[in-house]
Amino acid sequence: MALNKIKQCFLHIGSSKTGTSSIQSELFRNRRHLRRVGYFYPNNAANHIFLATRFREDPTEIAFHRKNGRETKELISNYIEQEMSQFENDLNNFKGDSLIISSEYLPPTSADSCKELAEYLHRFCEKVTVICYLRHPLSHAISAAQQSVKMGFSTIESVQKAAFFFKPQKILPKFIEAFGRANIIVRPFDKKQMVNNDVVMDFLSLIGLSDDEILGKQKKGKSNSSLSYEATLIADALTKELPRTIDGIWNLKRAKRVNLMKIPGSKFNLSKAAIERTREAAKPEMEYLLTEFGIQLEEPQEAIMNEPQANWDDKTIKGLARKFNSIALEAQHMEALAFFYRGKNAELLGDKELAIMMFRKAVNLKPQEWEIVEGLYILLSETGSLTEAKEHLARYTHLFPQDARVKALEKGQEALHRQSIAS
Repeated sequence: MALNKIKQCFLHIGSSKTGTSSIQSELFRNRRHLRRVGYFYPNNAANHIFLATRFREDPTEIAFHRKNGRETKELISNYIEQEMSQFENDLNNFKGDSLIISSEYLPPTSADSCKELAEYLHRFCEKVTVICYLRHPLSHAISAAQQSVKMGFSTIESVQKAAFFFKPQKILPKFIEAFGRANIIVRPFDKKQMVNNDVVMDFLSLIGLSDDEILGKQKKGKSNSSLSYEATLIADALTKELPRTIDGIWNLKRAKRVNLMKIPGSKFNLSKAAIERTREAAKPEMEYLLTEFGIQLEEPQEAIMNEPQANWDDKTIKGLARKFNSIALEAQHMEALAFFYRGKNAELLGDKELAIMMFRKAVNLKPQEWEIVEGLYILLSETGSLTEAKEHLARYTHLFPQDARVKALEKGQEALHRQSIAS
């Protein structure tokens, strides 16, 4: 597709835990306002994971897709095709000067894929500016550790042994090589150095929005807030009792969204030993930032705090974990049924595209529900999306290998297909 040429693209690559979700949610919520003043923020979603996926050598490593029922390259490829098509069509109808792309899933992109991304963006953008916010490695490690436990990727024990933090010396050179050093902006994630002490306002100022245009926005509160230490212990117990995935497929006994926010307790922190290991491991990164960008990040207060102590015993924490998961599973079941019945209604009204969209959402939330899988399989088969139809059926077969309804459905659809060809 030949795309319109626009003046500039701002490629925001995070890093994670630097107010990225707040920036994305505000830009997405105000995308119509931004469009009026000449900025296009893609309509696909707040986080442009679709573009990061398109330029990832192995997209199956992105946990976002497993959580949303896309475990195979075939299903992810279908997702990319749909999202990229929407993005390019919307961009072709845009008459302004600036494009904004934002996803913290971009930094793991390989050096070769970064060059491919640069070539792609320069097809329709005269200039591409890469923006990256960085927080002190210790601060990042503490926040990332809690987030990893919260999301079920890790246990507290595992993050204490090997705390993750963003490594600019590993990530930034790839983008410098692909886009050019003059087109890289690195900003400290430090309120004292931000416009109005706010990362969203700082970002808007950075991309050239005037004071009047910034003040025209109605900001909401923070997103992606932290958990208390006690709430993190519940998340830890939940992962030990019910891991996120089994053999690469989402664990059906675990709810996909368990809300542990606003549970009071102590502030989460890493152990003294983990902090010291992280401090030592971060020294080369700190030197790189100072030498290459003249940036010196301030060590966070958490580095000298005492280790948190839980106010509850293990039995209480495990019981709460099971209870929260049970409540969330019930809510997930009701949400799946709501999507399913919306799909059935759309199907009755002849809107197969909307019906498929609703069935996909229902299957993602409840892949063990035969009636939903059957409905999606039939619709996808009728519309020619046989590869995706078979992928959904294969996932169900993996869960229930002895269910005779699978073969009966396949035979029935094959018979209908032969009949339609004969007629």
